[in-house]
Amino acid sequence: MSSSARTNQDELTLDQIAEHFLARIRAGERPSVREYVVNHPDLAAEIEELFPTLASLEQYDAADQDLPATSFDAPQQLGEYSIVREIGRGGMGVVYEALHTKLQRRVALKVLPSVASTNQAKRFLREARAAGQLHHTNIVPIFDVGEANGIHYYAMQFIHGQNLDVVLDELRRLDRQTSKTDDWNPKLNSQIQFSQRVSESTVALWTGGTPIVANLQSATPEVIDESSGTGTRENPLGSGTASGASSQWSLQSNASLDYYKRVAAGARQVAEALAHAHSHGVLHRDIKPSNLLLDTEGVIWVSDFGLAKDDSENLTHTGDIIGTLRYMSPERFSGTADARSDVYSLGLTLYEMCTLRYAFQETDRAQLMQQITNRDPVAPRRIRPEIPLDLETVILKAIAREPIARYQSARQLAADLERFVADLPVLARRVSFGEKAWRWCRRNPSYALLFGCLAMMLAFVVLGALGFAIQALQHARELRQETLRAVEAEQEARKANLRSNRSLYKSYVGYANASRWSQRRGQRYETIDQLRNAASLLPMLEWSNDEVAAETLKLRNAAIAAMPLVDVQEIASWPTHSFARGAISADGRLAAWSEDDGLLMVRDVDRDQIIASLQGPAEQAWVVRFDPSGQFISAKFHDDVPLTPAKLLVWEIPSKRKVLDIRHGLGTGAIAFDPAKAEMVLCRNSGSLEFYSLPAGELQRTLDLGSDVKILAYNPSGQLSYTTGDGVVRIVQPDGEGSTYTFPAAVHSYEWLANGDLVVGGRDGSIHHRSAASGEIRSFGKHSDSVAQILSSPDDGLLVSEAWGGTRRIYDLRSEESLLSLESFNIDGIARVENRICLSVPYASRGVWRLATGAPLHEIHTNAGRHWDVVAHPIHESIVAVTCEHGVDLWDIDRDQRILVIPGVDVSQLAFSPDGSRLYVASTGKEAPVVHSLTFNVDSRGEIDVVLDWSSPIPNLNVERPPGRTNHLALDSQGKRLVILNGLDQAHVVDTSQSTQPVVLGKHHMVSRVDISPDGSQVVTSTWNGEGIRIWSALTGDMLKDLAPRVGNSWPAYSPDGRWLVATSKENDYVWDTESWQRRVIERGDHAGFEGRIAFSPNSNLAVIWKTQFIPRLIDLVTGREIAALESPNRRGGVPVFTRSGRRLVIASSGCLQIWDMEKMQAELAELGLDW
Repeated sequence: MSSSARTNQDELTLDQIAEHFLARIRAGERPSVREYVVNHPDLAAEIEELFPTLASLEQYDAADQDLPATSFDAPQQLGEYSIVREIGRGGMGVVYEALHTKLQRRVALKVLPSVASTNQAKRFLREARAAGQLHHTNIVPIFDVGEANGIHYYAMQFIHGQNLDVVLDELRRLDRQTSKTDDWNPKLNSQIQFSQRVSESTVALWTGGTPIVANLQSATPEVIDESSGTGTRENPLGSGTASGASSQWSLQSNASLDYYKRVAAGARQVAEALAHAHSHGVLHRDIKPSNLLLDTEGVIWVSDFGLAKDDSENLTHTGDIIGTLRYMSPERFSGTADARSDVYSLGLTLYEMCTLRYAFQETDRAQLMQQITNRDPVAPRRIRPEIPLDLETVILKAIAREPIARYQSARQLAADLERFVADLPVLARRVSFGEKAWRWCRRNPSYALLFGCLAMMLAFVVLGALGFAIQALQHARELRQETLRAVEAEQEARKANLRSNRSLYKSYVGYANASRWSQRRGQRYETIDQLRNAASLLPMLEWSNDEVAAETLKLRNAAIAAMPLVDVQEIASWPTHSFARGAISADGRLAAWSEDDGLLMVRDVDRDQIIASLQGPAEQAWVVRFDPSGQFISAKFHDDVPLTPAKLLVWEIPSKRKVLDIRHGLGTGAIAFDPAKAEMVLCRNSGSLEFYSLPAGELQRTLDLGSDVKILAYNPSGQLSYTTGDGVVRIVQPDGEGSTYTFPAAVHSYEWLANGDLVVGGRDGSIHHRSAASGEIRSFGKHSDSVAQILSSPDDGLLVSEAWGGTRRIYDLRSEESLLSLESFNIDGIARVENRICLSVPYASRGVWRLATGAPLHEIHTNAGRHWDVVAHPIHESIVAVTCEHGVDLWDIDRDQRILVIPGVDVSQLAFSPDGSRLYVASTGKEAPVVHSLTFNVDSRGEIDVVLDWSSPIPNLNVERPPGRTNHLALDSQGKRLVILNGLDQAHVVDTSQSTQPVVLGKHHMVSRVDISPDGSQVVTSTWNGEGIRIWSALTGDMLKDLAPRVGNSWPAYSPDGRWLVATSKENDYVWDTESWQRRVIERGDHAGFEGRIAFSPNSNLAVIWKTQFIPRLIDLVTGREIAALESPNRRGGVPVFTRSGRRLVIASSGCLQIWDMEKMQAELAELGLDW
């Protein structure tokens, strides 16, 4: 025995002697048991019995007992892994003990069930990647990731031990056992007997020692079969009980190692592992006992990176609230997490390991969240006074509610725990009472201010009570008077403010109405801005709910009426001191202007940057043009006073190189760029055309026209055209005179449209539109002076004209109506994309503007007479069928294209079958209604074509009808029953699925309208000049009820779901609930109404009825109240129908289809705060 072991036997306990004995063994010595018997004869019997067991334990590797076999089905083989048994389940999969068949290595295999969702699979793989990139002695390593038979898995090290939550449960059980006889203190229990099994991990944490069987000499060690994967050790990822073959255990304490230092040492291991993960950009975000593994050697491993985030998403994340609620930091509930959040969760785990109780005890989720975010846990030493003060200080700093008050990294926490274990002072300091009070005040400023004020008030009252009382008595009356005056002043101020707000509201509304009807710039955008201002004032006007609803409706309707108006909105502008003109490129990206000194500047509009400064003659540029590609720009320079000869210069923009410079013999200087090739043509004053190649600037050929040309332009076919200023536009032919187009006025300007139409501006101020299809010339508009310029919008829907007298107008080419006046602007060009227009104000500003062209209202001009009916295809969103003067047209409203014409005479009503393959057509002639079979084809570009397969009369309807009576029809939602008026005051119900005799309804005098319920069980009829709205049985033909015996001139219709029956009449509009037949009158306000056709949204929530003959309105069928009126600039009446999705409302009027995009409308209304 060494001299250090020779101590006074009266002063040493058996525990101290045993500790000395073990210390020598661990130092590499082989001490003799006999040596200790000789030195301590009074303890000889105990030493001879205990020390051989201690010596054996230092070399003994106890095995855990197998878990019971799982009751769940498990795969036998996954990839190169043979499944041995299930050892645990969790929220992200099942963990098996497995054997790598090639390496014969035992692993823990985590498997994601094949039924997992895509998000679960991504999270599962993210967990494997997050852990796999980390290499640390306290992080469970990942060996392999794979997929077999659609099952994701990854393999990790098989660790002998237990989850820390299981260890804590066992410690709580030990605590309950020891608390029956003594206060809980691991250091005081040198030997504890247990009647149940405990894990080796628990023993190691509790005592610092290892478990032994009570009678080791008689016990047979159990051998672990690594090849089969069986044995008595428990995988820490499982949830089984502890190891051991005996039901009696003895825990041998290590008296020199304090329990709390072991706990701190384990927590330090976790903190170092987290610091390693954080340094690699990975947050764990779910630190808790169940994700920490304590092996039999007392080493803690960090596992389960299922909620981890890598550094591709930063270490701080906003918007995530995931993880285990009880261990989440307060900031996590606001969606923020960083490394300090993991420190907080580890601090709560350390708290639980020291106190054997949760930091927050609530079980109700809401109360637990409230507790975490607003309360601090009970100090650990108040639960267990034996906890060292420094350790409590470390815990409280780690779990501080405010992240700034915690350890700022896991490495700082690890360092302080290491100092505690080494008996060095920790760096954390305890929060003083003053600092606690200050933090409380920062968290609760209102309460702090309240308590401070109360304290000051109390002091003031105590110190000056007498003086205050005297003053109060003296000034009480004055104070009451002042209070009354203040209240009156406040009320008067509120009334004045209310009057001011109401007056301002009226001014906003008045300005909006005036702007909307002005036909000047701002008629759309300024109107909507003023309505937005008015809507923001509504809550401040102290009106009743009904008044606010009525005003909101007025604002909404005004906004909807303004949305389709044409207007310009500034994109970018720049100051100028010149009168010279400018240009914009075809793609709208470039704009150019000349200053008075001849400097031509080319600007990138989107980047607001000058990309080229091109110096021309020291004169103004009066005509500036880009070529179609935007690579070249031309400018014609001359001074106006005195008039100087014209000079033409052409530059290549990217290189800023001058490619053409012509200074003599230009005359008017008419030029044109060839859209098909890099070539420019100009006309000399002699009438000779010269063609130049670009960018070489070389003369290619000439062509003599014999007279000076005023305008040159290429038509859509690529042919060069010109005019000499007479009333003719000519096509240039190299071998002779080409086509000519003669107009009733001298041509001063002209523009080719994409469809081949030609629009000219006359010297007398007139505008003429020649149709390429028919050759017809229509004249419209009238300026007071020569029309100097004609431009068209990219879709050829708008025409911009500019006259020398200063008038600038925008016309609708289809209706030929003037839409907008731009009196103060020069119009320098329109781009062919994005509706960009180049405008300038002489000597003030130049800019590029956006030309608003009517969204959310789009119009298709059919030029096919009056449309009596329109139906939407039930399958294809963009297809509608309309009646017209020549029969039936099918239109694709996405492409503005007529895709089929079905000839017919006096067609009055249509109906599609539910699958859209048949179109039922009724006419006012004597012929019976017919059914057309249609085939719809969709090509690779998504464009729809339709083929008419056959047409045949509807059977059993050879009924003679008086001429002139309208033949109406309606089809149920299954397409089985078709109801048709026969013109003899009766309706027939036909079964379209079989050739049977129709059901003939009873007579209804002057019946002219009919509809059938969606289920085909009922028919409703009404009259034009008679009376009554009657319900009939479609099965028997019997009348069921007369809903409105005295109502005439009505139009009824069932909603798509059959819940509502709506009827319009001249007197009132009605809604019936078809279950109870209770009637509700739809409010009309101050409008007379119109008994027009009705349309329903697909969900049956909205109906379209007519406010006037030209303004449809949307009605909420539940409340019967108007929610919007759809007023178009042209105020066209017609027949409404919703498309299949309800996204668009189509109104077929005379020669026109109006298409309201309801989604765009509601989006813009929502931005104004006026959506319904």
